Amino acid sequence: MVYRIGSQGAIVAKIQRIVGTTPDGIFGIQTERGVRIFQAQRNLIVDGIVGKNTLMAMGLLHDCVDCLATAQHFLPSHEYNRGPVPKHWIIWHHTAGWDNPYQVIDLWASDRRAKVGTEYVIGGQHPFTESDKYDGMIVQAFPEGGYAWHTGTGMNELHIQSVGIELCNIGPIKNGKTYVDTDIKPSQICTLDKAFRGTAQYHKYSDKQLHALGTLTVHLANKYNIDLHEGLYKWVKDKGAAGFDMVNQGYANKHKGLYSHTNLTMGKSDCFPQPEIIDLLLSL
Repeated sequence: MVYRIGSQGAIVAKIQRIVGTTPDGIFGIQTERGVRIFQAQRNLIVDGIVGKNTLMAMGLLHDCVDCLATAQHFLPSHEYNRGPVPKHWIIWHHTAGWDNPYQVIDLWASDRRAKVGTEYVIGGQHPFTESDKYDGMIVQAFPEGGYAWHTGTGMNELHIQSVGIELCNIGPIKNGKTYVDTDIKPSQICTLDKAFRGTAQYHKYSDKQLHALGTLTVHLANKYNIDLHEGLYKWVKDKGAAGFDMVNQGYANKHKGLYSHTNLTMGKSDCFPQPEIIDLLLSL
């Protein structure tokens, strides 16, 4: 993740304080000029762009949650709540959509029903072409500390103070077809030992997606001091794959931690208990 003219958010404000410009969180011409001076003074490449080397020189690299992101592709400002608010939960989702995280965010931007979105979207493999162009790519949909509609739990603390991570995934598979009646390659199908939420086959989460999910989840937990062993981890440790089928919003409201969207509402299948995501969860 790099910061340049047009970037926004809490890290931009920190950069601005270091280079001596107004900390409004919006990277403009004055901020770029200040960054160039900072870089020149420290024998860095002078380009006005704040990448990992400049962040390290500023002492900000460990503060930068969104440095893991490949890119920022922000929703329009009226399509999310700016915040900033504290974060105490992490919620895993999948999109029931295609492989392209940019298209997912653009779709949310066009949804006029509500301010829909998660802060991060992780690209996947295309279910039919198997293109991996976006596989494992982390894209940030709005500035750090903001929030949008993603839990379905109402406008409560859990909803507002949670970070959502969305995996690009077409979701349940029936009779060799996706839910939108398109083909899917057999190599893209995960067949569960036991049906989950009425379906035994799903579009498989890719290795690159799961690696990105694990890395981002741990980084967010360290950033916000979130206990990854509270919630989904505890239920899976006790019940195995059935832990993804636990629905207890009341418990989640009182116990801050990591949850799947399936733990908050019975009507969802994101995320499903693919063996590899269980292995990832238990390794955290």
